[in-house]
Amino acid sequence: MRKLIQIITLGLMATLPLAATALAQTPTSTPETTTAATTQDDPDAKAALYNKVRENIKTNQPVAYEAAKEYIQKYPNDTDQIATYLRGFITKYEAGTRDLNCGKFIADKKWSDAFSLCKQIATDKPDSLAANLNTSWAGFQLALSGNNASNTEATNFSRKTIQLIESGKSLEEGKPYPDKDKNESLGWLNYSLGLYQVRANQANDAAASFIKAASYESSAKNNPFLYSLLANVYEGEYGRLQEEYDKKFKGQPESDESKAALLQVKNFLEPMIDAYARAIAYSGETPSYQQIKTASRQRLEELYKFARGSADGMDALIASVKTKPLPPQPSAPVMPAAPATTTGATMTDNGSASGTKASAMTPATSAPTATPNTTTNPTPATT
Repeated sequence: MRKLIQIITLGLMATLPLAATALAQTPTSTPETTTAATTQDDPDAKAALYNKVRENIKTNQPVAYEAAKEYIQKYPNDTDQIATYLRGFITKYEAGTRDLNCGKFIADKKWSDAFSLCKQIATDKPDSLAANLNTSWAGFQLALSGNNASNTEATNFSRKTIQLIESGKSLEEGKPYPDKDKNESLGWLNYSLGLYQVRANQANDAAASFIKAASYESSAKNNPFLYSLLANVYEGEYGRLQEEYDKKFKGQPESDESKAALLQVKNFLEPMIDAYARAIAYSGETPSYQQIKTASRQRLEELYKFARGSADGMDALIASVKTKPLPPQPSAPVMPAAPATTTGATMTDNGSASGTKASAMTPATSAPTATPNTTTNPTPATT
């Protein structure tokens, strides 16, 4: 949280460089010595407003801003040096305030407000990594909370942010994005894509996104919910293929066609076992993960016994799974919106998993860390 506050402060300093520089650039002429058009107005009133801006621009910019707005409202036709300066100050102040509020909404976890405002900034500054990170983070948190209204837009922002990072964009001009921070960002950005794709019934894409997210050393890789969601994607296709196999070949003599179909079913069994094992292993003893750990273990035991005939070796798999590479996505196509089997876990509208054999598993906002600290990537960041 300290790191986030520091970043917000730095962002404000970067986007509101008015306290020192604007004062230094303040026109030295007074309103009554500018143009003939200006002198037609009350010179004392104009001078008082302008002096109010100059007196407060370094110590109390909100007061200076209101005085500048009043000046422009009262003298809208002025085009002299002072009017030009004040209009520029107003523009910079409003942009800086918008950036500050974007960071504040994120810090306060007001995700809807954050997404709406940060989106405006990212639209105005499409090449700003900070603006796109902020918007993507807010959209991700909305989806984790069960609010899917912004998922389509958030998907686009996550993709855009990934592109910016991969093209070499950084939060600080002239400085590379540190590898640790880059991995953290790419981890949760790909995780967010997977979540949006699950909600959109794009199972094949979701599996690829989750696997990509887990390839980065990040909080996403260490999050059991990611593997639970991946297992759910595999459950859907596994159940569909199993149902098709039973309808066509159950009770029939073995044939080359039936063996090929059975192999296709089994293609999903081992990756699914691995995903549940990782969900358990990464849950550890964290209290908020115990529900997912219990449900995942129950389902894993069913699948493991089915595949190997007994539960022997299951605990050893769980203990060692973190040291092993994540299995690649099965070659058989994952069909969108494939229902899970009755013994498996199915995705509900809010991203939780439930089933006849599993307890509810709700991601909520625990993945990834909602307020990055010094041990994680300093994102989101202000523009």
